[in-house]
Amino acid sequence: MKYWLYGATQEALQVSAEFKKDYISQKIYADTTHKEGEVFGDLNDDYLFFSGLPKQVFSQRLINEIAKFNPEGVIYQPITLKLPDGSLNNNWCKITMSAHVDCIDFKRSELKLRENGSIQRMRKLVVDEEKADRAGYDIFRLHGRFTTIVISDRIKQAIESVNPTGIRFEPTDGSDPDWYES
Repeated sequence: MKYWLYGATQEALQVSAEFKKDYISQKIYADTTHKEGEVFGDLNDDYLFFSGLPKQVFSQRLINEIAKFNPEGVIYQPITLKLPDGSLNNNWCKITMSAHVDCIDFKRSELKLRENGSIQRMRKLVVDEEKADRAGYDIFRLHGRFTTIVISDRIKQAIESVNPTGIRFEPTDGSDPDWYES
Protein backbone atom coordinates (compact mmCIF):
# COMPACT_ATOMS: atom_id res chain seq x y z
CA MET A 1 0.00 0.00 0.00
CA LYS A 2 1.13 3.56 -0.59
CA TYR A 3 1.55 5.98 2.32
CA TRP A 4 1.34 9.76 2.56
CA LEU A 5 2.20 12.71 4.73
CA TYR A 6 -0.34 15.48 5.08
CA GLY A 7 0.15 19.13 5.80
CA ALA A 8 -1.08 22.60 5.09
CA THR A 9 -1.28 23.81 1.52
CA GLN A 10 1.37 26.16 0.17
CA GLU A 11 -1.13 29.01 0.58
CA ALA A 12 -1.47 28.26 4.29
CA LEU A 13 2.30 28.02 4.67
CA GLN A 14 2.65 31.41 2.99
CA VAL A 15 0.26 32.85 5.57
CA SER A 16 2.66 31.98 8.36
CA ALA A 17 5.55 33.57 6.47
CA GLU A 18 3.57 36.77 5.86
CA PHE A 19 2.65 37.20 9.53
CA LYS A 20 -0.94 36.06 9.11
CA LYS A 21 -1.78 38.78 6.57
CA ASP A 22 -5.37 38.54 5.31
CA TYR A 23 -6.14 35.57 7.55
CA ILE A 24 -8.17 35.19 10.68
CA SER A 25 -6.23 35.13 13.91
CA GLN A 26 -8.51 34.13 16.76
CA LYS A 27 -7.99 33.11 20.36
CA ILE A 28 -9.44 29.66 20.79
CA TYR A 29 -10.43 27.55 23.74
CA ALA A 30 -10.06 23.82 23.36
CA ASP A 31 -12.53 22.16 25.67
CA THR A 32 -10.64 18.85 25.68
CA THR A 33 -7.27 20.22 26.74
CA HIS A 34 -8.25 23.49 28.46
CA LYS A 35 -5.51 25.31 26.58
CA GLU A 36 -5.71 28.52 24.64
CA GLY A 37 -3.93 29.22 21.42
CA GLU A 38 -4.43 30.93 18.10
CA VAL A 39 -5.84 29.66 14.88
CA PHE A 40 -4.38 30.95 11.61
CA GLY A 41 -6.28 30.58 8.41
CA ASP A 42 -9.74 30.62 7.00
CA LEU A 43 -12.23 28.87 9.28
CA ASN A 44 -13.77 27.41 6.13
CA ASP A 45 -10.64 25.28 5.54
CA ASP A 46 -10.57 21.66 6.64
CA TYR A 47 -7.07 21.83 8.11
CA LEU A 48 -5.64 24.87 9.89
CA PHE A 49 -2.55 25.94 11.80
CA PHE A 50 -3.07 26.01 15.53
CA SER A 51 -0.53 27.34 18.00
CA GLY A 52 -0.86 25.88 21.48
CA LEU A 53 -2.37 22.67 20.10
CA PRO A 54 -0.92 19.78 18.10
CA LYS A 55 -1.30 20.04 14.33
CA GLN A 56 -3.63 17.05 14.00
CA VAL A 57 -6.79 19.17 13.97
CA PHE A 58 -9.30 18.58 11.20
CA SER A 59 -12.77 19.76 10.30
CA GLN A 60 -15.60 17.51 11.42
CA ARG A 61 -16.35 16.55 7.81
CA LEU A 62 -12.81 15.14 7.38
CA ILE A 63 -13.08 13.32 10.71
CA ASN A 64 -16.35 11.76 9.52
CA GLU A 65 -14.54 10.36 6.45
CA ILE A 66 -11.59 9.05 8.48
CA ALA A 67 -13.88 7.48 11.09
CA LYS A 68 -15.62 5.36 8.42
CA PHE A 69 -12.50 3.17 8.43
CA ASN A 70 -12.46 2.90 12.24
CA PRO A 71 -8.65 3.15 12.25
CA GLU A 72 -7.06 1.31 15.14
CA GLY A 73 -5.44 3.44 17.83
CA VAL A 74 -7.07 6.73 16.78
CA ILE A 75 -8.90 8.86 19.34
CA TYR A 76 -11.09 11.81 18.35
CA GLN A 77 -11.40 14.81 20.66
CA PRO A 78 -13.87 17.58 19.75
CA ILE A 79 -12.49 21.11 20.00
CA THR A 80 -14.53 24.25 20.55
CA LEU A 81 -13.30 27.50 19.07
CA LYS A 82 -14.37 30.55 21.03
CA LEU A 83 -14.51 33.45 18.60
CA PRO A 84 -14.01 37.13 19.52
CA ASP A 85 -17.75 37.80 19.31
CA GLY A 86 -18.32 35.11 21.97
CA SER A 87 -19.82 32.57 19.60
CA LEU A 88 -18.61 28.98 19.63
CA ASN A 89 -17.53 26.92 16.63
CA ASN A 90 -17.75 23.16 17.19
CA ASN A 91 -16.72 22.06 13.70
CA TRP A 92 -13.22 20.86 14.70
CA CYS A 93 -11.72 17.72 16.10
CA LYS A 94 -8.24 16.80 17.29
CA ILE A 95 -7.00 13.29 16.62
CA THR A 96 -4.34 11.44 18.53
CA MET A 97 -2.73 8.16 17.53
CA SER A 98 -1.28 5.51 19.77
CA ALA A 99 0.48 3.64 16.97
CA HIS A 100 4.18 4.29 16.37
CA VAL A 101 5.64 2.36 13.44
CA ASP A 102 9.34 1.80 12.79
CA CYS A 103 9.26 1.92 9.00
CA ILE A 104 11.69 4.63 7.87
CA ASP A 105 13.96 3.42 5.08
CA PHE A 106 17.18 4.95 6.41
CA LYS A 107 19.20 3.93 3.34
CA ARG A 108 16.99 5.87 0.92
CA SER A 109 15.95 8.74 3.21
CA GLU A 110 18.01 11.86 3.81
CA LEU A 111 17.86 12.75 7.49
CA LYS A 112 19.70 15.11 9.80
CA LEU A 113 20.22 13.43 13.15
CA ARG A 114 20.79 14.94 16.57
CA GLU A 115 23.71 13.81 18.74
CA ASN A 116 21.42 11.35 20.54
CA GLY A 117 20.43 9.74 17.21
CA SER A 118 16.91 11.17 17.03
CA ILE A 119 15.76 12.79 13.81
CA GLN A 120 16.11 16.57 13.74
CA ARG A 121 15.10 17.21 10.12
CA MET A 122 13.94 15.19 7.15
CA ARG A 123 15.33 16.28 3.80
CA LYS A 124 13.84 13.27 2.06
CA LEU A 125 11.61 10.64 3.65
CA VAL A 126 11.14 7.15 2.30
CA VAL A 127 8.86 4.73 4.13
CA ASP A 128 9.51 1.01 3.89
CA GLU A 129 6.03 0.02 2.70
CA GLU A 130 6.47 -3.65 3.65
CA LYS A 131 7.15 -2.71 7.28
CA ALA A 132 4.25 -0.25 7.29
CA ASP A 133 1.93 -2.85 5.75
CA ARG A 134 2.92 -5.45 8.36
CA ALA A 135 2.08 -2.99 11.15
CA GLY A 136 -1.44 -2.74 9.72
CA TYR A 137 -2.35 0.85 10.64
CA ASP A 138 -4.10 3.39 8.44
CA ILE A 139 -2.84 6.31 10.55
CA PHE A 140 0.34 6.24 12.60
CA ARG A 141 3.27 8.23 13.91
CA LEU A 142 6.76 7.51 12.66
CA HIS A 143 8.98 5.86 15.23
CA GLY A 144 11.84 8.24 15.93
CA ARG A 145 9.91 11.23 14.57
CA PHE A 146 6.74 11.23 16.66
CA THR A 147 5.45 14.54 15.29
CA THR A 148 5.28 13.09 11.78
CA ILE A 149 1.97 11.45 10.92
CA VAL A 150 1.62 8.98 8.06
CA ILE A 151 -1.70 7.98 6.51
CA SER A 152 -2.58 5.10 4.22
CA ASP A 153 -3.77 5.54 0.68
CA ARG A 154 -7.27 4.48 1.84
CA ILE A 155 -7.48 7.39 4.30
CA LYS A 156 -6.04 9.84 1.78
CA GLN A 157 -8.67 8.83 -0.79
CA ALA A 158 -11.45 9.16 1.78
CA ILE A 159 -10.31 12.67 2.68
CA GLU A 160 -9.97 13.65 -0.98
CA SER A 161 -13.51 12.42 -1.66
CA VAL A 162 -14.90 15.54 0.07
CA ASN A 163 -12.64 17.96 -1.86
CA PRO A 164 -10.92 19.33 1.24
CA THR A 165 -9.44 22.80 1.51
CA GLY A 166 -6.25 23.85 3.30
CA ILE A 167 -4.63 20.39 3.16
CA ARG A 168 -2.13 18.74 0.84
CA PHE A 169 -0.63 15.27 0.57
CA GLU A 170 2.90 14.19 -0.24
CA PRO A 171 4.06 10.67 -1.01
CA THR A 172 6.46 9.00 1.38
CA ASP A 173 8.71 7.82 -1.41
CA GLY A 174 10.99 10.87 -1.15
CA SER A 175 9.97 12.27 -4.51
CA ASP A 176 9.33 15.82 -3.21
CA PRO A 177 12.26 16.94 -1.03
CA ASP A 178 10.92 20.51 -0.74
CA TRP A 179 8.09 19.15 1.42
CA TYR A 180 10.44 18.46 4.33
CA GLU A 181 12.13 21.84 4.53
CA SER A 182 9.39 23.43 6.65
